[in-house]
Amino acid sequence: MVSKRLLFNAGKMLFGNGTYNGVSFKVVPSDIPSGEDAPEAVDLTPILKAYQKLLDRIYWTSVSANNSASAVWNIYDRADRKDYGVTTLMASNVYDSVVLSEGMNEILTLSAMQQLATYYDANGDDLDDLRIGLYGNGMDAPFVRGSIIDEFGNKVYDDVIFTPFFQSDSVTLERGMDHSVKQNTLVAVWTDGRDLTTWYADAMQTDGYETLFIEEGYTLRISQLGICDDTGMHTEPKVEFKVTKVDYVSPGLAKLHKDHDADEETKNWVKGICIAIGAVLALYGLFTRRYVLVIGGAALIVFGLFFSDYVVNWIAGKVRL
Repeated sequence: MVSKRLLFNAGKMLFGNGTYNGVSFKVVPSDIPSGEDAPEAVDLTPILKAYQKLLDRIYWTSVSANNSASAVWNIYDRADRKDYGVTTLMASNVYDSVVLSEGMNEILTLSAMQQLATYYDANGDDLDDLRIGLYGNGMDAPFVRGSIIDEFGNKVYDDVIFTPFFQSDSVTLERGMDHSVKQNTLVAVWTDGRDLTTWYADAMQTDGYETLFIEEGYTLRISQLGICDDTGMHTEPKVEFKVTKVDYVSPGLAKLHKDHDADEETKNWVKGICIAIGAVLALYGLFTRRYVLVIGGAALIVFGLFFSDYVVNWIAGKVRL
């Protein structure tokens, strides 16, 4: 027997040469009494979607953590000196046994900032020349060609290639359009202006790169936009810089958001399992004339239809992960 693999991708089921909108699991007894219906199929699509979402989040969290750790390691490697205060996370330490107050967290954050400044003062000469790849396998890197103008209309940089790192709100930049900056933004200026595809062909040299902070009132005058990935530099009419929002959590107080979609999927899954198992038990009891199993199966079906929602809600209210 030749086995075939079921592939779930972008909400579609791929099986053999066919594409399907969903997949169900159904157990049919080998001998069904006359007039009796077979158990209903259980839809597995919701649980597959939830599992795919979980895997996506785990993957990108791992990629982000790996990139963060790699960035710190590369800084250590170029300066040939490590320092435990240097981190790309800049998050305060929290003991396992106690929760630190806001004041203590402020002291730790200021300490990390001071260590970063001291580290750069001592090793800045080794870190000035970037000489690293600006994109990685499986990742995208955005680039802008244009000018940076301050609030007084002066060109701080005229015709350069740069990348803005917006931190407060998401921004969509369009080719040929001026963008008025409305948030504090770090900008990395990579090189003098040239066609982005030509720069890519020239190994994306970044000798003498610079960074600056711009604020509300600055203007980005955009002549070209591009996204770089494994296949090359792709010029685009517009590029979205989507900022990942981080909710501030006060020390000792966690703000939990209820995932209603996940709750509904869990309820449907529990209900379907109870009905399926109950039907199998009831039918098996009929075949073997073990009426205790028939009663138990019927009870499971009733539970799945009328009481599973209440039990899932009760568990969600009582259990804390």
